[in-house]
Amino acid sequence: MADTDHISDPADSGSRPTPLGVYDQPTPQGITSIEIVALAVSGLWLLVSAIIVFLAGDADGLRRLMTLVVVVMPVGMIWVVATTLRSSQIMQDETQRLHTAIDAMRHAYIAQNQSGAMGPEPASVARKLDEIAAAARKTETALAVFASRRDEDRSPPPPT
Repeated sequence: MADTDHISDPADSGSRPTPLGVYDQPTPQGITSIEIVALAVSGLWLLVSAIIVFLAGDADGLRRLMTLVVVVMPVGMIWVVATTLRSSQIMQDETQRLHTAIDAMRHAYIAQNQSGAMGPEPASVARKLDEIAAAARKTETALAVFASRRDEDRSPPPPT
């Protein structure tokens, strides 16, 4: 299956594909420094917790359950923070890509306006507007004539 995220030269099939710049899809990252730190902190917490549990000795059912909660809950919170940080980093990258794309679109729009390349010819637009204005004047005149004739027809009857 062909890679749709890159444009390649058909004449040179042995070269690397050309990236599409801002529109190129970001490559998915594997394990980042955020996950490495979370893994290290989780391991450290589990190690310290295991040492404390073994030094505490035997415990009844409720104490064992509370110990398990005290050990597992911080590990869960560490990974919630790690996931949030990773999502925040991805959002920042996407925001930067969107800003770059918007700036490129803005520059293209300004360049197009400065070069004078417009869709329809300005003279034809002005001519169409003049035709519309003339048609509106004719309609107003016809309505004025119609209204003045009806007013004459409604004149009061002569006194007897």
